[in-house]
Amino acid sequence: MDFAMPRIISVPDSSRLNTYISDWTYATGTRPCMHIERSEYKNTILNHHWIRNNKHLFDIVHFHWKFDRDDLFSTISAFYTLKKYGIKILWTAHEVFPHDESGFLTSLLTKWFLFKVADRIIVHCHNTEEVLRRYFGREKSIIYIEHPDYDIDFYTKSDAKSILNENRFMFLCFGNMKPYKGFQQAVNAFPGDSIDKSLWIVGEMPSSNPASLSINKNGVVLHTGPATKRELELIVGAADVCILPYKWCTASGALTYLKQYGKPIIISNARCLQMEGYPYGILRFGTTSDLRNAMISSINIAHENNLTLERNINNPIYKAKASSIYNF
Repeated sequence: MDFAMPRIISVPDSSRLNTYISDWTYATGTRPCMHIERSEYKNTILNHHWIRNNKHLFDIVHFHWKFDRDDLFSTISAFYTLKKYGIKILWTAHEVFPHDESGFLTSLLTKWFLFKVADRIIVHCHNTEEVLRRYFGREKSIIYIEHPDYDIDFYTKSDAKSILNENRFMFLCFGNMKPYKGFQQAVNAFPGDSIDKSLWIVGEMPSSNPASLSINKNGVVLHTGPATKRELELIVGAADVCILPYKWCTASGALTYLKQYGKPIIISNARCLQMEGYPYGILRFGTTSDLRNAMISSINIAHENNLTLERNINNPIYKAKASSIYNF
């Protein structure tokens, strides 16, 4: 294989929700050798007949997330067909266990087989690596590398608040509003008995249940639909404290975004093992009552934004490590 131009199929090769895939591609200096629509995965890269007929066109398949998991046996067959023809398999383990009960067993089994067949596994969290080794017996070929930093045009807190016309103490939750992320718990915990506090919930509602959040408190600002880049920069910039109420999650693009802004955070006990030296202030919670108390206490740890202006993906050492992952 010519390492200078590895022929990679990325699953997926783009994301409408964030820029992770494009940031990773930039950091590694690679580009997918072909584009496959997500709706076509089960007829192409997760189909053993297609793999057999097109195996000469690619050398590596890099699974990120969101691949088809409806037909477990076809998916597993595709994994082993890739191995049979010497195609290298990479998997970025953003998560270990399924987020929620929807398709739990299928998702878990798919990941278990990926752990077994992948030539290399990439993690952005040391805790993820530990869990993989503990529960799946993976002894080697797990590579830790920091989550790629996002391209952010930073705002000071005062400027962002002024543009948003928001003069209250501002809590923020953001992300794709799926039930496992615990947004409803944040609403229930919000101490909205004072007009000088606001809780902003920003992100895209699940299409299957668009009324999944019940908002019945003053001071809650619900911004549904995918935020534009500038909207997210403004809203995060204006926030005094950010909440990551996820029930099950080991890695998060949201956390990377908050690190770059230097925001104090409130995080669930289920997430705290990810926090490797987070320097900007952390409060942890378990129950809804704990979260309410943490939100009240967090007023004392709020501070001006501590901006990280240099992105890690522009660092030559980071780029070298990232690109070497494809060197077989």
